[in-house]
Amino acid sequence: MAPVAAGPPSPAGAGPSALRDPYAHLAVSFDVGVTTAYRYIGETVELLAAAAPQRAALLAAGATLVREEKDLIVMADPEGNEFCLLSERH
Repeated sequence: MAPVAAGPPSPAGAGPSALRDPYAHLAVSFDVGVTTAYRYIGETVELLAAAAPQRAALLAAGATLVREEKDLIVMADPEGNEFCLLSERH
């Protein structure tokens, strides 16, 4: 995976050229600014990276993934009891 740039890219122009920039494409798709799209991607990558070691260990121990949300991952133990992995912000 390519490293994340140090700051948000310059806003792309309107029209088809804006869709060449993935941040501009996301901003248009979700009706947010390019800087907001950049921040959301950065936060999501940080959260997933922080939870990855715990998630892998739990999956290896028999847990299953139920769903992923912004700040947590919901899993279930082999008996079906759900539990959450919270981001390190909590």
